[in-house]
Amino acid sequence: MLAVRVRPPLKSTDPGFDLIPQRFQRSMVHVSANTTLGVESPMGRKIFIFDRVFGEEVDQRGVYDYLQESVDSFLQGYNVSILAYGQSGSGKSYTMGTSGPREQNHQETKGVIPRAAAHLFDYLDGEKETTSRPQSGLRSPTRISVGNINTILQNGLTNGGHIKPNGDKDWELSATYVEVCTLS
Repeated sequence: MLAVRVRPPLKSTDPGFDLIPQRFQRSMVHVSANTTLGVESPMGRKIFIFDRVFGEEVDQRGVYDYLQESVDSFLQGYNVSILAYGQSGSGKSYTMGTSGPREQNHQETKGVIPRAAAHLFDYLDGEKETTSRPQSGLRSPTRISVGNINTILQNGLTNGGHIKPNGDKDWELSATYVEVCTLS
């Protein structure tokens, strides 16, 4: 599955706006449907089709609602990867919820990773069930091992990169952060 999230363009009062070349200071990307994206180019408008396109108006909750089925698939024993890819400043850290520790507890700005971690702990504590996957045609594995969840996350999580849920159970999520950058 491939989803695209369109970030609102920077305003002229936003930091860094003056660093954007003038030809790119206007909006060049247009969401025409929830699966279609149009990009203006010198050679005309190019249309791209994806599994899902999130427009500027879609909030953090809307993105996670779409991805929750993937987290449920993980809980059913399937291998799942959720990654953010894009150029600097495109909103990867914001969408994933790793832009800073203050955002972790605000429902409006909480990203994919903190929401997925909360969902995992609710499941491990028996408070939530996974959604069914009738459209996939896949049969769920008979044995699920989720007692020790290690996943690639970015830092900014509580307790120095380790999260423990409230309750009698002793589940722990261990977080690792890997960032690849190029320096010019």
